[in-house]
Amino acid sequence: GELLKQGKPTRYMLWSEVSKKLKANINEDSYFEILEPYQQVDVLYIDDFFKVRKGQLPTSADVNIAFDLLNTRLLSKDKITIISSEFTLNELLPVDEGTISRIVEKAGCFAVNIASDTSKNYRLK
Repeated sequence: GELLKQGKPTRYMLWSEVSKKLKANINEDSYFEILEPYQQVDVLYIDDFFKVRKGQLPTSADVNIAFDLLNTRLLSKDKITIISSEFTLNELLPVDEGTISRIVEKAGCFAVNIASDTSKNYRLK
């Protein structure tokens, strides 16, 4: 919210929704047309990163999309990426060490892992 107040161009990305569009266009020129606004915006909030059914892991297509998106953003000093996920960074490292280690490096002390606790789920109250 504070970044919006400062006038920073910001975009919200629901991972499951956008990743489906990208997978459907993986071999088309439109893949990059869909991806590019998320790569280039100053502030990107990715919600439910790598969201999958309980007990499953992200697919290789998800991993490729994440790399295409995040590598560009993480190489830029000026881009801010905020990520929420049901996975911790340690849980994601075996899925794709290259991309996740880049996230860890860029986040530094700003990475926050919150243990799963249904008592904190406001939807269940």
